[in-house]
Amino acid sequence: MNKTRKLALSALIAALAVVLCWIGAIVPTGSVAFVGFAGLLTAIAVVECGYAWALGQFAVACVLGLLLVSDKMIVLIYAALFGWYPVVKSLIDRSKLRVAAQWIIKLLILNAVLVLGYMAANKLLLLEDTQTLPVLLVGVIPVEVSFVFYDLVLTKLIDQYTRRKAKKK
Repeated sequence: MNKTRKLALSALIAALAVVLCWIGAIVPTGSVAFVGFAGLLTAIAVVECGYAWALGQFAVACVLGLLLVSDKMIVLIYAALFGWYPVVKSLIDRSKLRVAAQWIIKLLILNAVLVLGYMAANKLLLLEDTQTLPVLLVGVIPVEVSFVFYDLVLTKLIDQYTRRKAKKK
């Protein structure tokens, strides 16, 4: 695929990611699901255009999302994890590490994002650690389970996409 097609596809994917974040901002329930779907678009950018173009698409989607989406928290969730994770996931999955090591790395990444988000929320909202730490500890396990489910579904969808793409050639 030439650079012009990669640019056009990356721009289209960035626009679709912003639309999904926008829908997530106006739908009262399932907003994180739309952000997850936006992450799937980044995975398509990785498959079609490569890592650099996918990261460019992610950056453009973040900037446009912050400008156009009313609920900035949705865009921050996309920027904090779902937007760039498919790129890192692809690198981890292609590595020669054992599956257990891959999962450890993925969960470490998730937990690092959670800790950084927790620390940022404490600083911005001026919360006391004693009030929010138990809530965070109780909430981590469901988030990790959801993340593992998201990763597995993302893997299946990417595999199906690449198989269909291979059949067309």
